[in-house]
Amino acid sequence: VSDNGFNGLTVLDVSQVQARTPLPTVPVVSRLSWPQVSIPQNATPFTRNGHRYVLETDEFGGGAAIGAARIIDVQNIKKPFVVSNLRLAVNAAKAQGADLEADPGNDQQFQGYQGHYCSLPSRVDPTVIACSFILSGLRVFDIRHVAHPREIAYFNKPLKPGAGSTPTKAGSFA
Repeated sequence: VSDNGFNGLTVLDVSQVQARTPLPTVPVVSRLSWPQVSIPQNATPFTRNGHRYVLETDEFGGGAAIGAARIIDVQNIKKPFVVSNLRLAVNAAKAQGADLEADPGNDQQFQGYQGHYCSLPSRVDPTVIACSFILSGLRVFDIRHVAHPREIAYFNKPLKPGAGSTPTKAGSFA
């Protein structure tokens, strides 16, 4: 969440709120950002083998800072760190350039290939994460090894007949 120019993960101590303390304070425990941060959208806590993580999803952005997802280790809430990223090849810095700029699907006004929502089937020992990537469809990642997620499946709805080559008019958003 953007807070005075900060974009990333903010860990707050809400124990006074949970204890129903009158006029509680909510101090910042830690903050974390990452090189490709765009606009952090949501964070879902989960555990793998008893270890605590957060699945964080960004959205929007542009270039190599395009929205995508990542797995953050929060076992030590005072020192969270990014374990791995869930990004498509089109989101990588090496894919940026004239070819991508000429790609009609990379229309930043209509979100292009950006990540949007990711979800887990369970918050305890999930083995997959599913993410929508706007014009790149639904992507499924194997996270049995959280440091090395890999894409294992995808579905990208075809363009509607007669819609021309404009994906946004064809309704192919994930």
